[in-house]
Amino acid sequence: MSKQERLIQLPQLDSSFTDQFGVIDLDVYEAARSIWPIAERLAERILFDGHLGVELMFKAASKVTASQNAGTKIVSLKYYLLQSYKHLLLAELEKENGRRRILTERGFTGHSTPPDPEDHLHKKILINQLRLEMDDWMREIFDHLRLGYTFEELANHYGIAANVLRSKFSKKLARLKKKYRFLDPS
Repeated sequence: MSKQERLIQLPQLDSSFTDQFGVIDLDVYEAARSIWPIAERLAERILFDGHLGVELMFKAASKVTASQNAGTKIVSLKYYLLQSYKHLLLAELEKENGRRRILTERGFTGHSTPPDPEDHLHKKILINQLRLEMDDWMREIFDHLRLGYTFEELANHYGIAANVLRSKFSKKLARLKKKYRFLDPS
């Protein structure tokens, strides 16, 4: 999504403010504005909902402001804010998956509202259903990849070589594709 295609822009402000999540200091808000292009792409890619992304950004900014005011030493405000935002995105994704799981367990397979004709909704559902089929390890790697982490960054966290991590993930993904042949257009 290019800068011209961005649908949602955070306005410039002159002072700190309070929203539904609490106080947001001006320096935190400015950091949020500067990382918003990245955050918006993440919200669109993970939740397919830029407006929910804005809400989560304000929530993250409020939490970071509260942390700062409580005396937490933050070395890189933008990085800290982006990490807080990513955690909120994952939590929202987990909530959505939990709702879907409960509905499935209770036998609700139909739509309570008319289905959205947008293609991205179908992709979102398919991705989330496949995500439920993944084991915990694969789901964790998948979520981090959707947040923009690379295999190299994840390899440091897991203490294994990036090519080993990539290979293990690819093999598990191939098994899922084989199980659901309709995913592979070839």
